[in-house]
Amino acid sequence: MTPLTVILTAFNRLEYTKRTLNSLLRTVPQARIIIYDSASTEEGMQEWLKSVIGPNIEVVFGAVNNGWGYAVNNTFYYMNLATPVVQGMEMLTYRDQWVLISNNDVEYHDGWFEKLVALYEKYLDVGLMAVWKHTNHGVLEDRGDLVVKDQMPAVGWLFRRNVLDGLGDFPEHGPCHTKGGNGEDVQVCIKVDKLGLKVAAPTEDVAFHFDGY
Repeated sequence: MTPLTVILTAFNRLEYTKRTLNSLLRTVPQARIIIYDSASTEEGMQEWLKSVIGPNIEVVFGAVNNGWGYAVNNTFYYMNLATPVVQGMEMLTYRDQWVLISNNDVEYHDGWFEKLVALYEKYLDVGLMAVWKHTNHGVLEDRGDLVVKDQMPAVGWLFRRNVLDGLGDFPEHGPCHTKGGNGEDVQVCIKVDKLGLKVAAPTEDVAFHFDGY
């Protein structure tokens, strides 16, 4: 399988987190999964996180909840995105060609990864591929098997490693206490657009968002 690292951000919602992780283990069993926990307080969460640590699952225990952007950035630092495994004269070969950034309330459908990679290979102008779409976001272009939108909610995003490197740090707006986020995902979509790339998703969602809206 093409090398994939999953960044799974978590704060409480133990049962949803279990279902998210189980769906990832079923659909991308060889992926490296890094769970960043933002100081969860729900009973049983910390114990469960410790119990799932294994060869392919790592857990970073944050000391405080500073929000989604902070969790993603700290996981970037943890996984050392900028370090190449092999450096040649004209190119860098990275350990992780693909990186999925996922919330902990997502259930991934069988074949999701293969479908998104195939669309990336077909449409070279895409820089961010979402697994789930919000119906309120405007469609800029419908290509039949893929839709280009002005933005995509950060439920689950698949990136090429080199594009993610080019985006740099994600914005940090602190903890979100309301449904729908606090604008960090919108700013990431703008950063993708500034790279001259599209924000897109398959016509049919490849995951189920438990807390969809």
